[in-house]
Amino acid sequence: MGCIQIIGKCIKIPDCSASCRKFLGPQASGFCDNDGAGGTCICTYPCPIKETHM
Repeated sequence: MGCIQIIGKCIKIPDCSASCRKFLGPQASGFCDNDGAGGTCICTYPCPIKETHM
């Protein structure tokens, strides 16, 4: 299971996937959820692994 993050409205972000990769790394992808208010750019990416503290 991955993580998700909303980065803004699709009306202001022309390429959702490219913007997700820019902010969250090369394994991120994005899609526009057309929710009726200009759409929401939603990114999916691998969740960071929590480091073990010793």
